[in-house]
Formats: sequence, structure tokens, C-alpha cells
Amino acid sequence: MYTGENSPVLLHKLRDSAKISTNPAAYRVLDVKVENLYINKLNVEVNIDNTFREGVQAMAKTINIKEKYFRSVMETTCKIGLENITVRSMAKTLGVSEAALYRHFIGKDQLLSETYFYAESLFWDRFAAEIYSHGFSDTFFSEILEQVWIGIFNYLRADDVLAVFLLRYRASAEYTDQIRKDSMLSGSEMEPVMRIFRSQIGEPSPSGILAFDAALDACVCHVCRGLRLGANVDPELDRKISKAVSEVFMAHYTV
Repeated sequence: MYTGENSPVLLHKLRDSAKISTNPAAYRVLDVKVENLYINKLNVEVNIDNTFREGVQAMAKTINIKEKYFRSVMETTCKIGLENITVRSMAKTLGVSEAALYRHFIGKDQLLSETYFYAESLFWDRFAAEIYSHGFSDTFFSEILEQVWIGIFNYLRADDVLAVFLLRYRASAEYTDQIRKDSMLSGSEMEPVMRIFRSQIGEPSPSGILAFDAALDACVCHVCRGLRLGANVDPELDRKISKAVSEVFMAHYTV
């Protein structure tokens, strides 16, 4: 904040007074002060802008690094199983020091839980994208859910690492009741999807919240069963399962 003799208002008044009084020397001195004042203000604004930009870039870099870690954890889970993952083994796989991982995670539990939340966010973001792609505002909502689930099946097949990780983590002891609750809280990975459902159907019941969790399980199990058997995609089976999931989901959402 500028005060006293460096106050912008006071300098403007003094400068204009000097100009009016036809005192060229005083006017030039005060004009330089005013100019310097604005140059300093501009420099402060530039520094703030640069600091903000650097902060955003640092945050983006951290996000990119963590996403790289998450994807590696998912891939490693598919190869050696969840129970065999440690901070040390992941550091070796990633080619970084254990200290580098500990800068982001306090231990294995947090590394795995954050990887799960990341994986779940990919699932629900895709779910929201599938709904939007079908133009839900122009169609009776329940009628498009079957097509949405089929889109999810194909998405998981294209990213089998995601599907297998979700299946294994949710079947493990790591998937505690607390993590299940955290994943379904307002503001969680499900929130974009929840906003759509609230606008189209209304506020979900407690069983409606659980219906989301059950639907995720059904999708992942269906896809992973096919991957495990090496079976070709059966469109008719996809349709039957998507229909069953949709019916159960809609029956429980507002009950």
C-alpha cells in the first residue's frame, strides 16, 4: 500500500498542481515519480502473475508425476498382484528413489488408496462422458442407461489394466469400509455423475448411493470375466447385463 508522499492520489494532485502553476521543473520531478510509481505497480503485478503461473505449473507437474505413479501401480498390480506391491518395489519399477515416493505418499496404504481413487475417477468420468454423448436432456433418462453401460464395458476392455486393478483392489483387504465411504462422499470422484442424476431423477436414497457402487462392481466383474476367459465380445450378453444393471440401479436409486 502506498501512503504519505508516495500516495498515487497525492502525487497526481502535486503533479497537476505543478503543471497548473506553470512550474516545469516541479512538474517533471513529480511526473517521473508518478511514472516510477506505476512501473513499480506493474512489476508487482507481473511478479504476482509469474508466481501464480509458477504455482500452477508446479501443481500440474505434481499431478503428472502422480498420474505416472498411479498408472505404474495399476500395471504392476496386473503383473504381480496387489499383495506383492511395496513402496520399495514401486520405486524400483519407476526408476526413482524411495524418498521420491515418500514425498508424495506416507506409505503403501496411501499409495494404493490414491491409485484407487484415481482409477475410480477415470471410471466415473467416462460414465459421465457416455451419458452426455447420448444427449440425456432429449431422452427419457432410464432409456439411455443400457447404452451407457455398454459404452463402459467397451471402455474397460480397451483399458484392461484399469479394469483388473479396480477388480483386485475392491476384492482386497485394502478396500476398507472407510475408503468405500470416502469414494461415495459429496465432492468425491462420483460427484460429476451425481450432479447429472440429481438433475434428471432427483436426490438418491442411501440405497441409491450403494447402487452406484454395485453397478461399478457389476461392470468390472463382467469385463474381467471375459478377459480372463479370453472370450470374444458377445453383444447380446452385453445387452442383457446392461439391461439387468440398469433395472436394478433404477429400482434402488430413489427407494
